[in-house]
Amino acid sequence: AAARTVDSSELADRARQQLQALGVDPVQIQEAAESAALVGMLNIYYRFRHMLGSPEAYRTAGLRMTGIARPAMGKERFEMLAFAISVLNGCEACTQAHEKTLRDAGLSTDKIHDLARLGAVVKGIALL
Repeated sequence: AAARTVDSSELADRARQQLQALGVDPVQIQEAAESAALVGMLNIYYRFRHMLGSPEAYRTAGLRMTGIARPAMGKERFEMLAFAISVLNGCEACTQAHEKTLRDAGLSTDKIHDLARLGAVVKGIALL
């Protein structure tokens, strides 16, 4: 998901190959790739609301988010991807919301920090 977010086909292909070699369910692998698009769409929208400084004027996003209702990878793993994608996309509101959800689910701050660092590393590698 992070590789797709930074538009690195090479990294995304490599990640897909590694996940397949580890025996990860192909549905979950595809879902991770699709998460980059779905969360990216939401990041753009919520950054728009944040930039205006008056989110109450735009209460309902009106965007289809059914793809995240019951993720095959599980809610916690999806939230981990959504957090990393939101960090990469620079969406403050989404990053804060996903971080809170992860903390409420019992993830340690070290694990959450690792997710942010992973996003940073993926971005750096994509720029090489």
